[in-house]
Amino acid sequence: MNTSRRSEKQVFRLVAELKAVTQLTGLMTVIMDIETLAQHVVMRLPEITGCYNGNFFLFEGGELVLIAGAGGYKNGKAPVGHRLPQGKGIIASAAESGRPLYVPDVRKDSRYISCDTLPDTLSELAIPVVHGDSILGVIDIQCKAVNGFDDVDFEVLGILANQLAVSIQNVRLYEQSKTQAEDLAMLFETGQFFSSTLDHDKIMHEISRRCVELLDVDLFLLRLIENGLLVVKGNYYRKPAEKELIDKLLAENPIHIGEGIAGRVALTGEPAVSGDEPIETQTMPAYVDYLRRRKWLLVPMKIKDKTIGVLTFITSNPKRIFSPRDISLAQGIANQAAIAIENARLFDRVEKSEKYYRTILENSADAIISIDADLKIIAWSSGASRIFGYTKDEVINKSLEIIVPDNLREQMRHVAMEVRKKGYLRGWQTQRRAKDGSLVDVEITVTDMGDDAGYVAVLRDITERKSLEAQLIQSKKMEAIGRLAGGIAHDFNNLLQTILGFCGVLQGELGGNKACESDLDEIKKAGLLAVSLTRQLLAFSHKQEYELKLADLNNIVVSMGKMLRRLIGENINLITDLNPSLRFIKADTGQIEQVLMNLAVNAKDAMPDGGNLTVKTVNVRISGEQCRDMPESRPGEFVRLTVSDTGIGMDDEFIQHIFEPFFTSKQLGKGTGLGLSVVYGIIKQHGGWINVVSRQDKGSEFRIYLPVLITSEKLDKNIGRITASMKDTRGNGERILLVEDEEGVRNFIIRALSNNGYKVFGAGNAQEAMDVFKKEKGNFQLVFSDVVLPDENSLKLISKILSRKPKIKILLSSGYIVERSQLDMIHKQGFKLLHKPYVLRDLLVAVKEAVG
Repeated sequence: MNTSRRSEKQVFRLVAELKAVTQLTGLMTVIMDIETLAQHVVMRLPEITGCYNGNFFLFEGGELVLIAGAGGYKNGKAPVGHRLPQGKGIIASAAESGRPLYVPDVRKDSRYISCDTLPDTLSELAIPVVHGDSILGVIDIQCKAVNGFDDVDFEVLGILANQLAVSIQNVRLYEQSKTQAEDLAMLFETGQFFSSTLDHDKIMHEISRRCVELLDVDLFLLRLIENGLLVVKGNYYRKPAEKELIDKLLAENPIHIGEGIAGRVALTGEPAVSGDEPIETQTMPAYVDYLRRRKWLLVPMKIKDKTIGVLTFITSNPKRIFSPRDISLAQGIANQAAIAIENARLFDRVEKSEKYYRTILENSADAIISIDADLKIIAWSSGASRIFGYTKDEVINKSLEIIVPDNLREQMRHVAMEVRKKGYLRGWQTQRRAKDGSLVDVEITVTDMGDDAGYVAVLRDITERKSLEAQLIQSKKMEAIGRLAGGIAHDFNNLLQTILGFCGVLQGELGGNKACESDLDEIKKAGLLAVSLTRQLLAFSHKQEYELKLADLNNIVVSMGKMLRRLIGENINLITDLNPSLRFIKADTGQIEQVLMNLAVNAKDAMPDGGNLTVKTVNVRISGEQCRDMPESRPGEFVRLTVSDTGIGMDDEFIQHIFEPFFTSKQLGKGTGLGLSVVYGIIKQHGGWINVVSRQDKGSEFRIYLPVLITSEKLDKNIGRITASMKDTRGNGERILLVEDEEGVRNFIIRALSNNGYKVFGAGNAQEAMDVFKKEKGNFQLVFSDVVLPDENSLKLISKILSRKPKIKILLSSGYIVERSQLDMIHKQGFKLLHKPYVLRDLLVAVKEAVG
């Protein structure tokens, strides 16, 4: 190129060309499309430089692509879209070096290739369009003459190339801004929709629809992380066949976190796009083959740093490339979708929680009441309506004083002040007033909601609990009295045992002295009456041993006469109507006495102003037809005991509950509600039943049916057999180890048995008994021991002795069994038991039977 001093002609040409460039530059500033911009430039190149053809090649994806051409094309149109081979030709060389490349004669330059120029080209100038360090493209100018360009062309085209670079960059910035604005608008609109609903299914459907629409894909999957797996929750399939295939693949091959492409996206929280992300061939081979033949993009759904799922975009278009814009747009949608899904989940949890607590509130047996800072009711639960009788409409915006008794209102205000100070109150027991005016015992828990929001109070109806507590206290009191009565009976039995025992001994030793025998008979009668009293004490204390024996119900009623009169008082008449031919039953006398005592006490309470208490016995035969009208009955022969009063009576509903434990109509402290339930249990144990007939103000009648045991003739024969068995009661020198802690009783037994042919060794406790047993080397035929010993349980003592001498005989005695389990163990071991107090004859018979 000629680099000498410019001629005047060149100067004028330079000015003209610069003027044309300036005009073109002004036009370039308003064009916002690269193809249009390039076309305007190349169309002016022949005018500016005098060339016959000009082109502009743009860098796209690492290749030079023709986007504009003008001049010497035969059909007048440039082959737009034509791509030059990489690294070959003049244009590519200029782009590679980044500097202008001038070839005066293309025929003599080895870099020339025919695809670069038109056939008529002899010289060529390639000017790179550079912005910063980036090659944006190349301006290519061709001339039909050799040496067709000079330094003026170089200078003008350099200025044009710089202006074109700036214009291209401006267009790209504009397009980028426009794209970003469009994407932001789409994301904004999408976010608005997501935030407009909390319906989980609608959100899933809308995410799928918008993702397919915005990224133009054939297949879309929305997968959420559940229990370490990616589970499909939303999808779109353009081709039904693909749906069938993908559903089958996912069903047969669940995707775990960290496995495969989706699993790694879920684990790392980073997007993956086809071409950049290696395909894991070990995971779902069929799915991998499917992906290899398609273009795909996977982006994580994240809440802060937590990934909750993965969006998958797949297209079958092999030329489709997921651009950075696509990735950015997909990630933006994923982030918004994650927030929407999390909000829907949160709403669902809140809704379920609200429903849960609303259900608790509405079904709670407790009263749950919300009160504002001025103690006005603002919420009222169903439990509150059940307890206090007010509906919600009747109390809302009313003062809490509506349920507070007048005398407790000042206390309520004081408690409210305490709650404000502490923030809560727990377990406060007081009373509240129901709509009908009745008082309800309640236990209250109050919580201050803070910031003058008011209070939430939970009131539990403890009326029944208070009643049960009072009944329990009464029951404990009666139990304590029972223990006292049992203890007295135990000591009294030992005293009576000594009295009755020595009466028997003296009667045997004073044979022929009529006056003394008469006196001893009187002492013995008094002692036997005292025995009856102790038996009644034991019945009251529930400490009497339970044992069914042959019994005459009339005798039991007669023996209880005095005690019943004392129980019912002077203003109630006791009337007995006893059948003289009453049949015998099998019963525990003490238990039947307790039945009579409980029924008498109930009758007394039903006749506060006096009346008549009638006890009647009769033989009855129950037929099958009668059983239909008599609950719990059965056909057969029975003795009926009827206890009736002229008291206040009961209605049918009350009768249905009278045998239930703790059910009572008596005032607090007047009864435990256990009496009739005990009566019911005793009668059931005796194989009978009890019916009640009553009307209000007409009195009550309790009819007890007990099965007949045997006829009178059979009884007489049985008594004769028993009497015959008592003729020979003397011993034959049998050695007996006696264990009795009461000295008087011990002395009586030693004397009585010694006088009747036995050799007796006495001991006051278990330790003494073992010492005697060892000293005598176990040479005993019988061990006769009291059940209750001061130092050790008698059953343990017996166990030690039996371990040393298994065949030794055992006889026990007691007037008081502390634990029912002891009596059960005695019966289980087959030990004979002699109840205190007993007379001499009973002692001799029992010992004789025991030693065999």
